[in-house]
Amino acid sequence: MIYVVGMLLLITACVGKEVKSNLKNKPNIEYPAALVHQLDKFPLLQVPYSIDSVFFDADSALQIGTGTLYAPTVKLLSTPMASDEVSRREQYYLNDYFKIAKAKKDGKYAALKANLDIGMTENAVCNPIGRIEFGDTAALLIWEIKYESFPACPSYFGHDLLGSYIQYGKVISCMHLASRESGADAPMFYETFQLAKIDQQGRINIKTSSKTQEDSTVVEQSKSHFHYQITTRGFKLLK
Repeated sequence: MIYVVGMLLLITACVGKEVKSNLKNKPNIEYPAALVHQLDKFPLLQVPYSIDSVFFDADSALQIGTGTLYAPTVKLLSTPMASDEVSRREQYYLNDYFKIAKAKKDGKYAALKANLDIGMTENAVCNPIGRIEFGDTAALLIWEIKYESFPACPSYFGHDLLGSYIQYGKVISCMHLASRESGADAPMFYETFQLAKIDQQGRINIKTSSKTQEDSTVVEQSKSHFHYQITTRGFKLLK
């Protein structure tokens, strides 16, 4: 009897190990149909995954490029947007991106630039970064938007990373994860960073810092720290 029980436990353990191995090697995550053929643009990322100052230092500063995500995909990835203030503000730059992308597609980008005024966005593009998969049901697709203003004071440049949480074939929510933003209105200059670290349990650790200078004198600076948890409903701020 003891021998039989022992064999059953051994078989159960082996089956469990095989299932876990299969899930790890061949995840069966359901993505939105419009994204399935684009998954090769989002390479698998190892967790914990950090978006730190080194990430932004390695970025070619102030280089916008042409962008490899197109407007319909960006629309899908950014809807719905998370309700926190920083993520909601992202919609302003996304709206500019959609307007600029349409002008480029229609051959009217030169005319759009010719009619810009100071403080308006001159260019914006979106690119894929990668994806984090959680088990066999959910994933976080990470992508970026880069934008720059008309080259006059005041001026600004931004490099923002967003995360779109996908579960059972739907985009549940999109959140602003990290960014490097700067701007100037002489003699004032500001720069802000938002850095993020994401683990396999869907916890997101965020640190922010900002500094404003007048000429070479720091007149204001601040730091903050937040924690989020990915849930079936989206991104939950932890208290």
